[in-house]
Formats: sequence, C-alpha cells, structure tokens
Amino acid sequence: MISVVILGTGNVAQNLSESFQGKSEIDLVCVVGRSKDSLSFFKDTYAVSTDWINLPKADIYIIAVKDDVIPKCRKKSMKKV
Repeated sequence: MISVVILGTGNVAQNLSESFQGKSEIDLVCVVGRSKDSLSFFKDTYAVSTDWINLPKADIYIIAVKDDVIPKCRKKSMKKV
C-alpha cells in the first residue's frame, strides 16, 4: 500500500481525494491546508492538519496548490529535511 499526503485543499486536492476513495492500494494519510475552514471538505473523511512543518510520514507528498504558491509551500514543509 502506498501512503499519500496531499498538501493543498483546492479542486485538484478534492478530486484526488475522491479518486483515492475505495482504492485498497492507496492510503490517504492526511490533507494539509492553510486554515481549518479550507479543510472542511476533507475533515469528515480524512485526517487533516494545518501544520506544514510536522508532516505525517508518507511515501508520496502531492503538492496541490496554485503554481505561484508552490515555492513557499515547499520551503515551509521542507524545513525538517
């Protein structure tokens, strides 16, 4: 099984999370967003977090944010690496 964390809460993140449902080979560990409000779509189905520094362990991290925000998110979430 492949464990996945999605970084972002927009349309891409929502569509990915829906496509992962029911797939036995994918474990969506957590969805990370900037605010609790933005995580409302996910909170009843998945673990959610606003902590971009202490990310849960996963095999794959999918950055699903607007293009101009990617460098900021990458820098913020890679501080521990």
